[in-house]
Amino acid sequence: MLKSLNIGSFDRLISIQANAPSLAADGLPVDSWSNLYTNIPAQRKFKKGNEQAEEGKLNTTQEATYIVRWGANITAKCRIVEGTKEYQVTAVTELGRRQALELQCIEIEGAQ
Repeated sequence: MLKSLNIGSFDRLISIQANAPSLAADGLPVDSWSNLYTNIPAQRKFKKGNEQAEEGKLNTTQEATYIVRWGANITAKCRIVEGTKEYQVTAVTELGRRQALELQCIEIEGAQ
């Protein structure tokens, strides 16, 4: 059981979005995102980052963990938007009994 959340450490405002596929005017599927939650307080912790040179281009990745209050429809198919950064949720862990969620994420390249 999770004792209590330190709400003072929730110093970020994020949006959590779900994939809502739709059709373009030509009938082809297009990925679009709809907000599940907007401007919710969260705690962010950066994990390891990685740089790799591939075909003369430097690729960087950044892993992060977000802790938010519990939400029923937050899954690993969601993404997090914080400012101009977008993170794909890769794993969701329930903390306590519906008290909070720990969201493992990786930054989406080129989402600035």
